[in-house]
Amino acid sequence: MRKILILLFLALGVEANQLGINEKLGNMIPLDLTFINEKGESVTLKKLMDGKPL
Repeated sequence: MRKILILLFLALGVEANQLGINEKLGNMIPLDLTFINEKGESVTLKKLMDGKPL
């Protein structure tokens, strides 16, 4: 999961002083969110998690 967040921040061009974490305990993350992997392929969060808990 950490790799996903790092890639997301890099892709968005977010500066370090703008980063933060807003916890939303108990909320669900849609598993059909789509990301781009290191090969440039579209992949869903479900596929990235490969059965591992968040």
